[in-house]
Amino acid sequence: MPTLANMVDHPNPTQRSGFLYSFTPKHHGADKGASCWLPRLPLEREFAIFDEADLHEIADDAGNYYGFSRSEDGGLLQIGLWFEQLAEFPFQDPEARWHGYPSYPLKGIGPENRRGDKCKPAKEVFEKMYRGMLISAQERKRLSKGDHV
Repeated sequence: MPTLANMVDHPNPTQRSGFLYSFTPKHHGADKGASCWLPRLPLEREFAIFDEADLHEIADDAGNYYGFSRSEDGGLLQIGLWFEQLAEFPFQDPEARWHGYPSYPLKGIGPENRRGDKCKPAKEVFEKMYRGMLISAQERKRLSKGDHV
């Protein structure tokens, strides 16, 4: 997907909650300092990551959702320009449109203010992913430590 110049609304709501979603220019190359989705990642896959996060209720206490995608070989897919594997979808009012961006883990690249544990989801997020059988015990451990799986 090339850089977006305008907001693009996804035509369908999420399956479970009926959340609406928008693809934002900021996270699609318009802001070089912002976390950006990989250009080769289809918009439909971005929405699917959000839809799955909602379907499985992978949220922290603040209502932020977290999701990921699997590669064809079953591993966690790199979804962000800085090699992120998890996306964050910040809480929105139920009637508002949601958006998201790759957020974690970041090691040696990306802005200093986002590296290490600065964008790490709460421990409960990894536990929900594990209890829901979305990630293995090994993946949970590696992600909790900030290692790429």
